[in-house]
Amino acid sequence: SRGLGDVYKRQVIVEVRAKLPSAVGTWPAIWLLPTYSVYGGWPASGEIDIMEHAPGTTGLNNILSTVHTSAYNVAQNNQVSNGPIEVLGATDDFMTYRLTWSQNNLKAEVSDNSGNLISTLYHENDRNGFEYWPFDQDFFIILNLAIGGNMGGDTIDNSSFPQDFEIDYVQVSQRGCY
Repeated sequence: SRGLGDVYKRQVIVEVRAKLPSAVGTWPAIWLLPTYSVYGGWPASGEIDIMEHAPGTTGLNNILSTVHTSAYNVAQNNQVSNGPIEVLGATDDFMTYRLTWSQNNLKAEVSDNSGNLISTLYHENDRNGFEYWPFDQDFFIILNLAIGGNMGGDTIDNSSFPQDFEIDYVQVSQRGCY
């Protein structure tokens, strides 16, 4: 399938409308990884986290949006991240999580049903090479719900299960084409 990295010819918008689980220990995420590790293994070829939520570590109504590259990553504790950002009602209502990706920048934001927009990440291409901007390649979308782990935490509220990470839709567009 065609990847999402041909941004030098177009702007790509990835949009996911979702309602997040609320239990301590859950870790839902909307993220992208490279289809081919052209610049090397993680994090050299990049990672884009449109939304990560972990009630036990970030707080119930808080999300993170993050970019990982060779120059910026969690192993070096200098990842490009914004958050936790408060998104009231993220576990009660569907919200729209959006990534706008161009050759010049990555912008993540979330909007609620009333159209209120919250900026969650902005990362600019500083033209210093792939170590800083490996986002000129094909990527694929991952939607997952982990339990525990680095962000989910060591404490899991088993009494609150089952939990759902509800997805209403996933939409990818490029300059208005779907």
